[in-house]
Amino acid sequence: MKKKSYQGFTLIEMVVVVIIIIILSAAGVIGTRSLIANANKAVHKNAVKNLYQAATAYYGEKGEFPAQAKVGTLLNQPVSGGGIKDFAEGFDGGADTDYLYAVSPDQQHVLICASLGGYDDAQEKGYVCDGNGLANADVAGGAVTTTITKPGDPGYSAFNSSNFAIDQWSKENSGWGVSGSGLDVTLGGDIPDESL
Repeated sequence: MKKKSYQGFTLIEMVVVVIIIIILSAAGVIGTRSLIANANKAVHKNAVKNLYQAATAYYGEKGEFPAQAKVGTLLNQPVSGGGIKDFAEGFDGGADTDYLYAVSPDQQHVLICASLGGYDDAQEKGYVCDGNGLANADVAGGAVTTTITKPGDPGYSAFNSSNFAIDQWSKENSGWGVSGSGLDVTLGGDIPDESL
């Protein structure tokens, strides 16, 4: 009589396969988070660049940058009302974050920034900025000298002061104004008058 032999995986082989699957899954999660963070950074850099281009177009028409105001307010006002709405159609602020705007008293220098770490830079990733006001003493006290400022860099504390008009972008609402951060944040005019 022939003895039947069963072939299969041993317990150790199964454990090894499970461990490999766990390691690959963890690497995938970490990689995905990194990709999302890099995508958000790119969106915020692009948004800041587009805002600066809109402010520059306003400058070309008016001979000065818009007065200091929250970004949401600037985007919802036409040029005739002191805003950049006419030059910034289809603005997408990306993931939830703060947008900051500072202009010199003579309105000849401007600095527009976005937090890379969410509201109040809670994740401490720093700020991305654009504008001709970098290192200008009349804009944020001249403290912001680079396009990317990270925690620990000189000038990082300037973002937590009264140097900027700060507005919060909500990805979920695709609009301005989020409560609960401790900042004085308003809707920035994104509700049409007829709905009030």
